[in-house]
Amino acid sequence: RKYGRIVLGVVPKSWEFLAHLLPSDSQSGQIEELTRLFSRLPVRVVFLLDEIDRMHKEELSVLLKILRGAPELTNVSYICAFSKDALARLISPDDLQFGSRYLDKFFPVQLPLPRIDADLRERLFSGRLSDMLESEKAFSSEGAKKKFEDARNSLWYGVLKDRLTNFRALGQLLRGLNNSLHALKQEVNFFDLFVIECIRMLLPRTYEFIYKNGRYFHEPPAGIERWNRTQDFGIEDGARKKAISAALDDYIEELNREDRELALGLLDRI
Repeated sequence: RKYGRIVLGVVPKSWEFLAHLLPSDSQSGQIEELTRLFSRLPVRVVFLLDEIDRMHKEELSVLLKILRGAPELTNVSYICAFSKDALARLISPDDLQFGSRYLDKFFPVQLPLPRIDADLRERLFSGRLSDMLESEKAFSSEGAKKKFEDARNSLWYGVLKDRLTNFRALGQLLRGLNNSLHALKQEVNFFDLFVIECIRMLLPRTYEFIYKNGRYFHEPPAGIERWNRTQDFGIEDGARKKAISAALDDYIEELNREDRELALGLLDRI
């Protein structure tokens, strides 16, 4: 309750009515009382705070005010995870150097973490994907399994390795693929589904473009209305290919460089 009262004393203005419900003390008195209470604990208290750089500016202001009093609490520590550049930009959008120096006052010990090893990412990705396909009994023969694994490795090293650089991105893609695979495993080619799921998760705008312009990618049989043959493409094959190529070029040029390379690498495999 006392810790909450101190936090409420530094929250944004819109929350001030909550602070009035609790009795107020001077800041020095609050810190002294809190220090005494924490000093009676027989253990060290460690707060783990992740993704601070995703906070709103008001939330960050609250946190920094709390951290400012941390040295008074000798058996309390804070471990905070964030991108320093992103946090400095949040503090001082016009002067990143000032924002970086400002952060040094609150985080005297900073440990930059190395990037996740590429081989480790590949092993985790391939292993979890193989387990998923095995549990769904996706392959009818060893030959089909080997063909998929070769295509998967080509996709990983040629396209995905430089995009899936953290465990969160890997997990999101695999969870999405698992949900789709469970529902569609009897209906579609596994590798096609894998590529489409990569587009859906990593390039949502491109996924929407494909959905709205199916005729650029697929010649549907007669009778299908959603991706129907339009009058534009009821023409000879050469002219049709030129029209499709022009439409795709216009769309691809709108993407930034990284998304363009990823889109071309994925679409090339469909």
